[in-house]
Amino acid sequence: MLQDCGFRCIETMLRPELNLEARHEAAGGLRIQDATAAEAQRAADIAAQAFGTERFHTDPRLGPALGNERYRRWVASCLGHPRQRLLSLLRGQDLVAFFVVERQEPDLCYWHLTAVDPTHQGHGLGRMSWLTALHWARAEGCRAVASSIVARNVRVLNLYASLGFRFSSPMNTYHWMPEAGS
Repeated sequence: MLQDCGFRCIETMLRPELNLEARHEAAGGLRIQDATAAEAQRAADIAAQAFGTERFHTDPRLGPALGNERYRRWVASCLGHPRQRLLSLLRGQDLVAFFVVERQEPDLCYWHLTAVDPTHQGHGLGRMSWLTALHWARAEGCRAVASSIVARNVRVLNLYASLGFRFSSPMNTYHWMPEAGS
């Protein structure tokens, strides 16, 4: 019925969730902090190139350029946001990853957007970043972490699974655009 009305199924989303109370791994070995203005600019640049499997990238009616700009603007708007925080993950002075997080409930840290700089991918920094962010969330008093990921992003799906996250029921995302001349 939705397809007949012009909606197109674009992606299937999964919600990884992790209870932090039973976890006691060491931090991932990176430094984590609220992003400075310079780090926020660098993170926005990373966001403009780090994603490729999300809905704006895969909907042929929109295309990757629009998706890249969406993520760049999202990250750039985080400084001073009333609820979302942009966190920098640093190895020395080098920004290797960022997390956009929000305390949605008193004990839940929600990860809105996470990315490793594409120039640093494939070197174990994803796992190190996620472990560092989990340690940070626990230190902030959170008892659980949750996020949303697209099911076709197998690399990040495997990362969450390897860290012990559980997945709730999948959700589909649909796009609707009026036909030309409508």
